[in-house]
Amino acid sequence: MIVGVVIARAVSLGNEALRDSAQAVFVRSRGDASVDPTRDLAQWEAIGQTMLGNKDEAFRQLTTVLATNPQQRSSLAKDQSWWLRDLRGDPRWAALAGTGR
Repeated sequence: MIVGVVIARAVSLGNEALRDSAQAVFVRSRGDASVDPTRDLAQWEAIGQTMLGNKDEAFRQLTTVLATNPQQRSSLAKDQSWWLRDLRGDPRWAALAGTGR
């Protein structure tokens, strides 16, 4: 997943030709609970999908992370990283992070 994030970063910096490569790495690197019980792979994919502008998939991955790790909801609510910045303005962010009114 980290390699996919690096490729996604290159895409976000203008190398659009690598978009399919990033996506292929993400799909091939997914793991279920038997290989990734804490869903770290899903969290990395959410970061990469955000960089690619695939908000729907990023939110799907973050939902998986929080379903497995509900204690991380408060950390997500406080997140100020650039990695997920593009998601914060989306109404789904408030619902997922528990900051919605």
